[in-house]
Amino acid sequence: MDWKYLLGLDLDDSGSDYSLLARFRALLVTNRPEACFLEAVLEVARGRGLLRRAGASAPVPFGWSLTSAC
Repeated sequence: MDWKYLLGLDLDDSGSDYSLLARFRALLVTNRPEACFLEAVLEVARGRGLLRRAGASAPVPFGWSLTSAC
């Protein structure tokens, strides 16, 4: 009921189809928007000289990829 109020929906509104949420989740997993956002933030920081090389890089956690998803 709270989410319907937040979205400005009537109490008798059936909401969206559950398959819409499933497709949205699949899209997020496939496109990895957080990786694109991080890459954009890092690019701006590099352009402004806010990042510097500190020697050896930290190890990459298991399951992470160093390739850009953007």
